[in-house]
Amino acid sequence: GDPSSALLEVLDPEQNKAFVDHYLGVAFDLSDVMFIANANTLDTIPAPLRDRLEIIEVSGYSEEEKVIIANQYLIPKQVKESGLGDAGVVFGKAAVSTIINSYTRESGLRGLEKQIASICRKIARQQAEALDSADSEDSKKTVAVRLTPALVQRHLGAERYSADAIHLESTIGVAMGLAY
Repeated sequence: GDPSSALLEVLDPEQNKAFVDHYLGVAFDLSDVMFIANANTLDTIPAPLRDRLEIIEVSGYSEEEKVIIANQYLIPKQVKESGLGDAGVVFGKAAVSTIINSYTRESGLRGLEKQIASICRKIARQQAEALDSADSEDSKKTVAVRLTPALVQRHLGAERYSADAIHLESTIGVAMGLAY
């Protein structure tokens, strides 16, 4: 049923020496087993389970690391999956930085890959529509696309996150606080 209750039962030192798997009906000695798990947030982990865990915080990628990973892995993967292999789609460094800073605000890369995939699908649709509307055989060649921050904004819409959205310095009329 509930994964957190199963983990709580397995991690309990009194019960894990003779843990009985309910599916197989066989007892296991789990006292020498180390379990490794990951979580996107600690808020959803119950407090009794959190007390039995050794939590290791892993920092996210820096912007420079995200740019390198996007250029080496994410963009070629999404260009290929979108069918744009021969189309000559090039993401400029400023375009990738715009996606990272204005459309994703996360430590990982899932959102970045989703935004890149969205842009690639839109470019593929535009090129397919251009091929359908072309009359002569000479005009059926795809045009190379070099993405700029302006084209990124055109494909993804208004920026979700603004650099000035977070006021780190105190200004008159603005109160800063944290609630938990």
